[in-house]
Amino acid sequence: MHLRDSLALAALALAALASPLAAANYGRELVLGETLTSGIDPSSDADDYVFEGATGWKVTVKVKAAKGTDLRPVLELVDPDGSVTTEGVKAKAGKTSASLSATLAEGGRFAARVRGASGTGGYSLSWSLKAPKNPAAKNIPLGSNTTTRFAFPARGGTLVSWTLKFKGDGSAQVAAVEDPDGGDAGWDPEDDEWVKRTLTSEAVKDWPLPADGPGGSWKLVVENKLGSSTASLSIKMKLPKAEKTTASLTLEEPVLDSISHSTSTCGVVVTLQGDDLGTSPRGVWFGPNAATGVAVTGGKTITCSVPAGTGLVDVVYVAADGQVAFLEDAFTFQDLPTVTGFEPTSGPNTGNIEMRIFGAGFLPSTLDLYSVLIGGVPASQVRVNDEGDTITCRIPSHVSGPKAVVLRNACGEEIPVPGTFTYGTGLFISSVRPEAVPAFGGVPVVIGGANFAATDTVSLDGVPIATTPVLFGSAVIAHRIEAEDLPAHAPGKVDIRVQNASGASVTKSPGLAYFSFSDATSGIPAATANDDWGGQSLAVADRNGDGTADWIIISQPDAIGTRPGTRVLLNNGTGVFTDVTATAMPAVTADENWGANTVLAGRLTEDNIPDLYLSRAGTGVYWPSGNWNEARMLAGNKFVDPWATLLFPDSSGKFTAPVVEGDASLLNITGFLTCNSTWACSGTKRGASVCYLYDYDFRSVSAAMGDLDGDFDADIVLVNDESLADFTGTSAGVWVSCDGYNKVDYQYYEAVGYGWATRILSSGSNGGLTDRTANVMETAATADEDMRAVAATVADLSGDFLNDILIVHDEGIDKNGSPQAAARVLLQKNTGSTVSYKLDTAFFPKPSSGTVDDFRGNAIASADLNNDFWRDAIVAVDGPPPLDAAFSTRIVLKDPVGGNGKNRTSQILTGVFPAGDDGRARVIVARDIDKDGDTDLLLGTPGDTGSGNRKTRFLLNLGTDEATGDPIFMDASELLPPVATDPGNAVDIKLADIDGDNDLDIVLTDTHVSSGTVKRTRIWKQDR
Repeated sequence: MHLRDSLALAALALAALASPLAAANYGRELVLGETLTSGIDPSSDADDYVFEGATGWKVTVKVKAAKGTDLRPVLELVDPDGSVTTEGVKAKAGKTSASLSATLAEGGRFAARVRGASGTGGYSLSWSLKAPKNPAAKNIPLGSNTTTRFAFPARGGTLVSWTLKFKGDGSAQVAAVEDPDGGDAGWDPEDDEWVKRTLTSEAVKDWPLPADGPGGSWKLVVENKLGSSTASLSIKMKLPKAEKTTASLTLEEPVLDSISHSTSTCGVVVTLQGDDLGTSPRGVWFGPNAATGVAVTGGKTITCSVPAGTGLVDVVYVAADGQVAFLEDAFTFQDLPTVTGFEPTSGPNTGNIEMRIFGAGFLPSTLDLYSVLIGGVPASQVRVNDEGDTITCRIPSHVSGPKAVVLRNACGEEIPVPGTFTYGTGLFISSVRPEAVPAFGGVPVVIGGANFAATDTVSLDGVPIATTPVLFGSAVIAHRIEAEDLPAHAPGKVDIRVQNASGASVTKSPGLAYFSFSDATSGIPAATANDDWGGQSLAVADRNGDGTADWIIISQPDAIGTRPGTRVLLNNGTGVFTDVTATAMPAVTADENWGANTVLAGRLTEDNIPDLYLSRAGTGVYWPSGNWNEARMLAGNKFVDPWATLLFPDSSGKFTAPVVEGDASLLNITGFLTCNSTWACSGTKRGASVCYLYDYDFRSVSAAMGDLDGDFDADIVLVNDESLADFTGTSAGVWVSCDGYNKVDYQYYEAVGYGWATRILSSGSNGGLTDRTANVMETAATADEDMRAVAATVADLSGDFLNDILIVHDEGIDKNGSPQAAARVLLQKNTGSTVSYKLDTAFFPKPSSGTVDDFRGNAIASADLNNDFWRDAIVAVDGPPPLDAAFSTRIVLKDPVGGNGKNRTSQILTGVFPAGDDGRARVIVARDIDKDGDTDLLLGTPGDTGSGNRKTRFLLNLGTDEATGDPIFMDASELLPPVATDPGNAVDIKLADIDGDNDLDIVLTDTHVSSGTVKRTRIWKQDR
């Protein structure tokens, strides 16, 4: 049996895994009476066998080498802290055998380590463990009504006997037995099977401690009631008689190499990769807790469901023969989600109305992690929204009265839900859809409830309004206000009352919110000649998890004087921001201006504070005009200048930059070109060992963030509008820089294989990013399809619970003389052990000729627009409609039957935009802005949208046309601030709750202008 380099200690414990395991001393569990056979091979091998022990216990281990081998075995004792100890140890080693005896100086998990002084070969091991004598406690005074603990050294499975005698005015008994961690061992003082009691004594013989208990100091808890007493207590320990058995261990120990998720939560299925894992394992443990659904495939892959747990833990695998493999500190349990409330808070006994539970941190519905119970009865149709802040369900029927609402995860852990739900028999308003309507009115509203009648009267703030009953069979289940009947109203909330013919009524307060947007840019510091708060990219980030955006980060490629290109605004919680750039950002230097054309905010490290990724477009020419001193890479696949950087904040909000250049860089790639001595590193570069592609770094014209490998971490996709095809042309030559020669030159290298303009970066636990494109891209780059693009988004387009990548280029793509769609999809395939992406050209319709719309664009987004549970796509060009397209923005709906996309642009957008507006956009935001369950759209541009028209437009989704399945959009742009004061010029837009009122506000920015006096970043606050 041998140890892999990745495992300092082998193995594991089988029954003992029910108790927490220390990071040290994983090994095959020793069983009393068992003789083991195994082997040492190679000679550097060491095998650990673990056992629980306690102070004063004596352990004896003997090892004998197999006949015909040259193994000279050695035995060592490993303390619970993982260090070899000689305290109280007597060890002997001969030519063919070794022995060890020790009196343990402490309690815990020990290991007997077998290694070879020399040679290799098989061996047999036997062992014994003996309990010490425990000194009796004599004449111990016990106070009136007191509890006294008497310690004794033991381990799980020990048979304990005791005799307690007392005299005086009190009455004493052993009321409990505690394990070394203070837990209750299960002793019942009233169990007459074990205890024999007289007026002044009790005696217990051979009561077994729990088998899975740890070694250490156990305690008898003696209670003395009534008056004071004097007590004497004797405790004896012994191990049960062991049956002699033998076991032979496989020489190839199991090895764990990786886990698919470094962080996740209970119920999520994860994949472990390793070797020699065998079949029918004893289990997988995450810290002290056993996983469920464990399955091994081919001896190399394990799948299992994560158990309940907290914090950072080891992941341990126990093979069928008890041998162990483990990954130390390999998994972090995510915090449980939080719940802030729910609605409605009352409803009919018949149930079957929708409840919404509000909070944060809910994981996607596709994982099927949550159940909702109301009064102990499960709700149905439990679903999580895309933002992870709302769970919807349909309530069960129940008897009248208040009932507790419980949210439970897949492991049975309950998340506290404040408040109770009250069942009853009267009138109920259960839902109002939508909850918020435009201030100009004119949209339909449906009021759902129970015990309604067609003769009911509906009032808004006491004013009756016309409604139409909504029937289910003959029952009235809702009242509908038609669009033409909903009046305009100032932003704010109104009550809804339903009154029946007999005068009974129910009021929902507030029942409906009228909303619009007002300019709240005054919350941003004034524009100055040095900084008008303009930029090319925006990020908003909630640093403390309270749902309100704390930072607005604005980036542009260049420094602004001495100010960095990326600036930071800090929110006071109400939408008033302070410029903290000077304290939050690193200083500008000659080599780093902290500028970016794209800034992304997300959790790359494990501290739950959003980190920043800054990406620049980079430079690079076919021939550096005589300046050849632009080395691109160093040895070890590291960059001299990666055209990107990372910023990690501390708890005070100060960003620091990790190393992203040179050998210690957190930005890395896989793959390189090995030069040969004949031509690839010829001439002055002879002797260089490795050549790196000149343009293969982290540059990008745009980027997007999302989980790209199924591990719940934030990964990044980069897109470029040019790639190596521009450098190689039709020849096999590429621009390279060679290790040992820092100048760039044009070298010939056949079968390059690195030509993708779209690149995939995966994140590690330290926040570093590795370009995995060469590993995961299944579709090869060619001269006419290198996945070049100017924009990207991440979304599960194929409905397989894996994020795909959507990209779009702003120019036509021609493949062998045939025009292709400029918008493409990279579909993810994830086996649990491998991740790959394959180009899919079927979703976006292929143009039939060079004059037909090819879905080129400057922006792309994906969302479920028609509530059919499939993601759709929105593409926009920031200019006139391309080719024969009717609009610059196009909408492609997913066909759930065929799986491809259908261009429904004309059917959906005709009549939506005002005259002169062709729908052009530099940026698309697809979110449920009014929180009615339908995805709305914001389209922003700095360009021409026609005289008097806004440059940022708000398309409100009113629901789905039942006949066509198309979403119904209306232009609600008049809800935005007046075009005369702010037309909405925008190159980037983000949505976030800025003022802490749980509504989505709009943050938009336009390009920085030197010496500008007008704020280029603005805030439009949603008013309700």
